[in-house]
Amino acid sequence: MIYEVVCERSRLARAIKRLPSHLRDAFKEVVRLLEQPELPPKLHHERLQANREWHSVRLDADSGYRVIFYEDGRYRVIAWVDAHDDAYRWAANNRPHYNEYGEYESVPVQEPPSPPSTSEPQEQVVDPSLCPFYQYGRKDLVRLGVPSEGWADYLRHCDAETLKSALEQMREEAMITEPAYERLYLLSEGEELDKLLPPAQLNLHAEEMIRDSIRRGALWKPEDWRELENYLQYPWERWLVFLNPTQRDAATASFSGAARVTGGPGTGKTVVAVHRAKALVKRYPNERILLTTFTKSLAQELQRRAHILLGDVAARLHIENLDAFVFRQIQRHYPGVKLIYDEPELQRLVGFENLWKQFVPHLTPQFVWDEWKQVVDTWGIRTEEAYLKFERVGRGRALPPEERRKLWPVFERMRNLLRNGMLMTHDQACYALADKFRARPPYRCVIADEAQDFGPAQMHLLRSLSPPDQPDNLFLCVDVAQRIYARSVPWVRYGIDVRGRSRRLRINYRNTREIQETAERVLSPEMQIQQAQALDDPEVLREAIAAGWRPVPVLHNPDNPPILKRCRNRAEETEKLIKWIRNCHKTGIRYNEIAVVARTKQMLDNIIEKVLSELGLTACACGAVATPEQIYADTAHSVKGLEFRAVAIVAADLFPLSTVVQTQGEDALQMERNLLFTAMTRPRERLYISWTGDYPPFLKDRDAIAE
Repeated sequence: MIYEVVCERSRLARAIKRLPSHLRDAFKEVVRLLEQPELPPKLHHERLQANREWHSVRLDADSGYRVIFYEDGRYRVIAWVDAHDDAYRWAANNRPHYNEYGEYESVPVQEPPSPPSTSEPQEQVVDPSLCPFYQYGRKDLVRLGVPSEGWADYLRHCDAETLKSALEQMREEAMITEPAYERLYLLSEGEELDKLLPPAQLNLHAEEMIRDSIRRGALWKPEDWRELENYLQYPWERWLVFLNPTQRDAATASFSGAARVTGGPGTGKTVVAVHRAKALVKRYPNERILLTTFTKSLAQELQRRAHILLGDVAARLHIENLDAFVFRQIQRHYPGVKLIYDEPELQRLVGFENLWKQFVPHLTPQFVWDEWKQVVDTWGIRTEEAYLKFERVGRGRALPPEERRKLWPVFERMRNLLRNGMLMTHDQACYALADKFRARPPYRCVIADEAQDFGPAQMHLLRSLSPPDQPDNLFLCVDVAQRIYARSVPWVRYGIDVRGRSRRLRINYRNTREIQETAERVLSPEMQIQQAQALDDPEVLREAIAAGWRPVPVLHNPDNPPILKRCRNRAEETEKLIKWIRNCHKTGIRYNEIAVVARTKQMLDNIIEKVLSELGLTACACGAVATPEQIYADTAHSVKGLEFRAVAIVAADLFPLSTVVQTQGEDALQMERNLLFTAMTRPRERLYISWTGDYPPFLKDRDAIAE
């Protein structure tokens, strides 16, 4: 019999992080040998006298390290690896156990450490209305995964802030398992207790419980040797291996049609997109799969992650940002056609000013141009009849039929001039390609990350790239709070129906709670609910109203809260930025794990030049791979979808950018707010924001830490 080797996720992950890097190959070899029915003599296999349920094998011939595992049926569960005496001490103090959920876990033989004590009896000082767990009994909390009734009683008397900190610390110290942490956090966020408690009856065999533990995330089973190598080589990049149950379900499920995963920043949408690509490449080995996104920098990051996750198999996956795809396909299918991206150039080529004066001088030129850009071109309207019937989504101002008839000659002549000149706007190119691909889609499956920023033309194109009547044809990852390009439009307008095929990610694994809460203050709850409503999904809207559209943070870093720095001038701002970067580097954050972000390229260049000179570094654009002597420096748009250990947002007084708001109005103001929010949620550990002059409008009256 060949054994299946699995790993205890919470505890072993802590041990692996401390394992010297030169011993990690030896660990991989032990995993391979543990699959064998007869263990070779070189492993020095033995049963532990202190607890006969544990087995021990030697990690290698020289180090003295031991690997502790548990055997049940055809499974071997690796629970710990450590130096000889420490490994045996751990095994003596812990035992294998199955809880009421059927989850495998290692639990202390003795009572866990006592919870923090208070100076007065808790019953005299507690305010139940401020304590999320006070309404629940000790025994119910223990059933959810709290290690003891003493800890349950402590958590019942914690206010919301203290409770979150306690849960995060218990998880970090492996006092509670990953599934238990998720259950308790969801309970603190208002999830019903009955939905989280274990089933009334659970009569499973040991092997069934281990399989269920793998599904729930208490145990981890490497899919292949590459996944194990990633686990050992990248112990800090959780996305490579550790998907929670909701993420894994979204990544691996079979959907009857188009599907969607939603979630706030840090919840793993890009993680799911890459793992979804991996699953589909395996499911459809002879078919073409497209993984696309909005920006070039994120497409490059997707390429990097796919190469790590899939190795050579990644060559079977086509990864390209949609703009580059459109440009390449237009060259191929419409040779000689030139794409026009620049608005002033487009206005000059079609003689827009003369057309406006000739046909509709009673309207402002900005209104007429916006009508072309936001209605006619965006939605691919080709006839006067279609324009008269169109609902003009998002324009706000009604336009009677007689006004539309006066406007249509302007748009018709613009279309004719473009066609005769072998010119296309980007939206026209999307519709032209959609018409071409609809009869014969070029891909079997399409996965789109950051799909909230695709407009009607791009969404119509995406819908045409895979067969509409096949399962798993279209998979979209969305966070409406990070919409910085396209207007919010219900997806049914694009002909995309994901009802019953939508998953929501609720756990933020990237940002610390301090960073998330600071960023969320940029967005009002009402605004977030409106954005959720734009998805045209009643279930998502109900969740948004109940939870404020907030993901649940799992990381806590009270020693390094976000810093908001007001400066007298740009010179002082630059000096303080240099000081912050040096401080990050002194505390173990490498230069190539830091990003400096600004609203405009010009402002970034003005500030970063002295920074690089002073620190002896060079700059690296986002999406590329920085060397140890480089620091990432780019615009706020370019960091979308990426993450770093530390992020500095400089010249924050440029949010919102006045020239954009003046020309594009209130919708642009909302997108500017979303853009700042997006930049603020890129760091895993440290966030620094600086500006000159008055407080930036989006940060006014915020109570984040200010130096």
